[in-house]
Amino acid sequence: MSIFALVLSINLVAGADGLRVRFPKPVQRPPGPGPWPPVVCDPNEKGPHLQKRQQAALQDWSVMFYDHEDVIGSFDRWIPGQWINHSPGAGQGREDAIRRLSVLLTDPSISMTNWTAFAGQGYGFVHFKFSFPSIDTVFAAWHSFRFQGLCFVEHWDGVQRIFGNETNPIAYF
Repeated sequence: MSIFALVLSINLVAGADGLRVRFPKPVQRPPGPGPWPPVVCDPNEKGPHLQKRQQAALQDWSVMFYDHEDVIGSFDRWIPGQWINHSPGAGQGREDAIRRLSVLLTDPSISMTNWTAFAGQGYGFVHFKFSFPSIDTVFAAWHSFRFQGLCFVEHWDGVQRIFGNETNPIAYF
């Protein structure tokens, strides 16, 4: 990546404590056909490179969603259709998720950082730190996805509050 491209990819985010800079993780092009990333995922994709392409899809989703907080763009690319949501406080379907997440992320102090993503056997998992400075609350959170081809079609999540006085010095991350 050239220095010019790096400067263009830096994401400035206004927070309660001033401006934060996020450096998105680069997404490597996986083996297989077509341009990467795709404009819209292919729910019928299969073949010998599917697992590597699912990992790259999850990585691209993570940059779009967690780093750039681009709810609509990430859903348009990776969740274009069916969306089965197992979150206890959420409704079903893609439009409900987009609406809820878009409202949640209007708070400029919210951040999703320290994310780690991996995929295999048709599932993806992302673990991240979810901070809500406006209400002085931080969570260790996770999202899990089921793939159909390259598209995410099902979702589970969970959170655990971080208090800062945990006995384990390496708790959560």
